[in-house]
Amino acid sequence: MKTLVILLLAISTNVFAEDFFAMKPINFQILKNGVAEKLEEVLKNPEGLLKRFKPEGAKIANKKVSHNVISFQATKTVLFVSHTVNVNGILDTDEDNRNCDKNQKGYKLTLVLDGSDGLVIDNIDRLEAILCTTQVQSNQLTGIAKGIIFKGKDYSNVFGPVARGMIEAQVGPLLKALNEEIQALR
Repeated sequence: MKTLVILLLAISTNVFAEDFFAMKPINFQILKNGVAEKLEEVLKNPEGLLKRFKPEGAKIANKKVSHNVISFQATKTVLFVSHTVNVNGILDTDEDNRNCDKNQKGYKLTLVLDGSDGLVIDNIDRLEAILCTTQVQSNQLTGIAKGIIFKGKDYSNVFGPVARGMIEAQVGPLLKALNEEIQALR
């Protein structure tokens, strides 16, 4: 009987566990007077961050931003065939210290791709990034960004790796846009 219960638990754990890819962590540094407060301000009101964000890895058209929502058309050519998809992302940010060291302040950024074309959401559900930051001085913040890409419900061995690569390529530009938005604040 114990064996049956353990087997059922093992099977149900695999059925309900989300499949994801952990990304290589990225170290970053931001220099600005009052940097910690400015970071929190940008994360609470991410519209400026999303406006500065320039997606990479595909040709982007019709980019629109409103509050914490970004939408655009992305065209990517793979093996001489171009695919255009509509991308719709909702960025939510929260303070989250669970994955950071005790002396760090953490933030969780979640970009949910609901409302995007099927080719996108079938392969990629969302991107989560944890920013673990340390204020070195009042004008210097260092940190590490740890990203996780969650697979969509119908991850394909053909389009999935392409979608994954495109999402991974966005973390650097997102950090760049974050730095630029912080620098723009007075």
